[in-house]
Amino acid sequence: MSLAPPLLSLYDPPAEAEGSLDPLGLASTYDTLADLVFPDFTVRMRRPRMVTAIAVGARVCQGFEDEIAADRITPAYLVFEWLVVEGHVRHPEAAPAGESRRLPGSQKVETAIRDGHRVSHGSYLKVPKVFGITGIYKRLAQALQLTTAEIALDDGGIELIQAWERDQNLPGFWSGVSGGSGGGAPGAALRDDLVRAVRSGLAAGHTTAPPRWPHWATLARIFHPALAGRSERAILFDRLRDPAMTRSADPGAASARAELVAALQEHGRAVARDEEPAFLRGLQRRCSPLLRSRLRQIDAFEAFARPLTDALSWLRHLGALSGSGAVIPADFAGVPRIPELVDRIARGRDGVAEAFAEAAAPQDLQALLDRFRGADAASKLFPLLLEHHEEVQRRKPPDGKRSWFEHGRHDEVFVRAPYRLPEPPSGADLYVFEYRTPSVAQFLADLGKIRR
Repeated sequence: MSLAPPLLSLYDPPAEAEGSLDPLGLASTYDTLADLVFPDFTVRMRRPRMVTAIAVGARVCQGFEDEIAADRITPAYLVFEWLVVEGHVRHPEAAPAGESRRLPGSQKVETAIRDGHRVSHGSYLKVPKVFGITGIYKRLAQALQLTTAEIALDDGGIELIQAWERDQNLPGFWSGVSGGSGGGAPGAALRDDLVRAVRSGLAAGHTTAPPRWPHWATLARIFHPALAGRSERAILFDRLRDPAMTRSADPGAASARAELVAALQEHGRAVARDEEPAFLRGLQRRCSPLLRSRLRQIDAFEAFARPLTDALSWLRHLGALSGSGAVIPADFAGVPRIPELVDRIARGRDGVAEAFAEAAAPQDLQALLDRFRGADAASKLFPLLLEHHEEVQRRKPPDGKRSWFEHGRHDEVFVRAPYRLPEPPSGADLYVFEYRTPSVAQFLADLGKIRR
């Protein structure tokens, strides 16, 4: 029995290894509520051309999409992704003036090329099936019926590729005859060359095309995020705004997304992170009953989550003020803003109950409401915050995460150095989470429907 040598990745420290995200366990409720209005999106989805690249890659890999590379790990679609990212890195001049050429994975590819390595499992992203182009955008590609869960072409993907090949003047890419010359059609010839490049990458376990391969520049141009053609943009926009073209377990969410897309069009420009609360609140006065109900649930959750988060931030700031010293309940109670936060937490809890009067609150949110039901004074909020945070950390996979706080004698608490906040919370009435409006607005800007 032969043994394969170990595959070593370039150093890529695991992000947030100590569990430094979501210290109060609010993210699961956020995801549930965000899915009610912008299903199948995430805040990292900002460039619609990436779903086009996924569809085109599915066509290139058609017939051998189930094959795995020599590294025994990498599927065919990911080898195609390597080629796309490497093309962008090798030819940054393909970007219009002022446009970023950054794609997921581009920094890793830059490092590999600089160090004389080929793009491979060891030199690419640590978890490409989550953080790469396909990992980020496959959920949306499936929802818009462009590809299947197996990243094979769906009917919408065929329509998109046909529009894309018209824009790019690549006739035959979809249906041209395969062969040495691609049957005379430039699109078919390009497809055949890309098929050979992917198959070679599968066999070798890394990209094999030489640095002067002419298709590096081609890939940078035909998939640059800012260079979608008119037909491609039209297909993507139609699918984004038409609930009938969405594969969704919640038809209401697809309708809500369509209504929000129309509202963003009417707004006419991008919505920044700090503008999102006002934008969504303003829609409540003139939207459908379904969307109004869902936006009110989001607003109610945030009215509860914001003071909780600010209270924890004050505790962290007290840790910074004390240096390496302890924080005691009297310190926390002595902050002038804390009584206001206690009051807002109570009102926020009542607001959540009202907003979810006709629909069950998400399970994690209900548990949170129950936990802080008795937080009616600073002296009670202090231990409840610590208790809740520590339980959240213990439950994080795979084996729990360390608390941000260490306990001393009696009621003393020490804030661990990485989690002390030099500045107090601003007190601004901003959402704790982004509900994907800025990301969808960026999508629409790329599609030429609003200005940036």
